[in-house]
Amino acid sequence: MESSVPMQKAALDYVSLFMGEKSQPVIEDLKLFIHNANQMTSDRMREWWKLLLVLNPLLTPYAHSQKTIKQTIQWLIYNADQFHSRGDT
Repeated sequence: MESSVPMQKAALDYVSLFMGEKSQPVIEDLKLFIHNANQMTSDRMREWWKLLLVLNPLLTPYAHSQKTIKQTIQWLIYNADQFHSRGDT
């Protein structure tokens, strides 16, 4: 998967929401974000989201965007040589 610059910027903005007053995320911040996200993911949580989406299909775009953000952050981590803190490549 390749990541577009606008998606990178959106993902970085999303991560910034969780960083408090720190300016722009760097690779270590992204790794910590993914680590924390993985810690909060379990089989029970995946089942919860499946049930939630069955009960309220209107949340599907939100769930998809969360998955896309996570994939983009992982792409940035694995392509650190192409990463700049504002998502510019």
